[in-house]
Amino acid sequence: MAPTNTQQEALFDAADEARRQQALEWARGQKVRYALTGTVEEWRYKVGVDGEPAAGVTLQIIDVATGEMLWSGSGGKSGWSREALSAVAHKLIRSLLDTGLSDAR
Repeated sequence: MAPTNTQQEALFDAADEARRQQALEWARGQKVRYALTGTVEEWRYKVGVDGEPAAGVTLQIIDVATGEMLWSGSGGKSGWSREALSAVAHKLIRSLLDTGLSDAR
């Protein structure tokens, strides 16, 4: 994992170009070929009687050597009231990555 500034709110904000470049430089030094970056767009339990979990993420796979974005995916998912938010997010991320990997083949 790339070094991060402990004063920031997120571990990595893909929209911050300076930090993105710093992370890519670090990854190149580690001989990393690909990097997975992303942002969390939604992470909450919906207001209401059942309080269903809802998650939304955007992911990107980047070629570290060139900085080129090879794939990007975005999605959102809601679950049932007794489901954990982290479980809903895990299913969403797995689904996005499965789609991205099958597209790359």
